[in-house]
Amino acid sequence: RASNRTRGDMTSSLPLLNCTPHDIHIVVGEQTITYKASPAALVRMRSPPQTLLGILPDGVPVFTSQLFVGTEGLPPDPKKYSGLIVSMPVGEFLRDHGNPTGIPIYGPDSSPEGAVRNAGGQVIGSRRLVRYAQ
Repeated sequence: RASNRTRGDMTSSLPLLNCTPHDIHIVVGEQTITYKASPAALVRMRSPPQTLLGILPDGVPVFTSQLFVGTEGLPPDPKKYSGLIVSMPVGEFLRDHGNPTGIPIYGPDSSPEGAVRNAGGQVIGSRRLVRYAQ
């Protein structure tokens, strides 16, 4: 069942907005709630270019790790939603550096207890959302 009307702040009738590039599937008992990806609402991390450190003997290039310096793509009118669903890096950045939206920031729980996996071990959904920021 597809839903955009689940209560993000747990009292609001406003919808949650999925700001990831993927549909998010939450498995609650026998029911699966799907938050559809919205390409117009994609929130990503900003980072400066990485620097080439060298090339391993087998030809594999090695670069510096990413340094996240901000987010891009937050909706201009977040109060239309009861919360945003974002990726873990975005959620952790907003938790640690401040949430300018004024609404809850959620993400799918990918912990061993939260992840739903298929027979091949691939994550196909989550049992719950986690809240990164209020």
